[in-house]
Amino acid sequence: WEVLTGQRLFTAESDVALVRAVLEAQVLAPSQVRPGLPDFIDRLVLGLLERDLTKRVRSAREVALELRQLEGAHAPWPHGQRALGE
Repeated sequence: WEVLTGQRLFTAESDVALVRAVLEAQVLAPSQVRPGLPDFIDRLVLGLLERDLTKRVRSAREVALELRQLEGAHAPWPHGQRALGE
């Protein structure tokens, strides 16, 4: 999330407030902070950060499967941006 947005996901004035934010604060989709990111990035990142264990991505294998499904699918990067690693 932070690499994609260039911002800290949670900020607070004290350690206690930071822990509270991690446990309770709403996680915004990366595209809400950096408009133009593809929808699949939002889905993937939010799935990885999901607090509800029954909804969270469960393994690296699950992430790899999702990424493979995207392989070959055209997911354009807006405004001349490139995908990570390019």
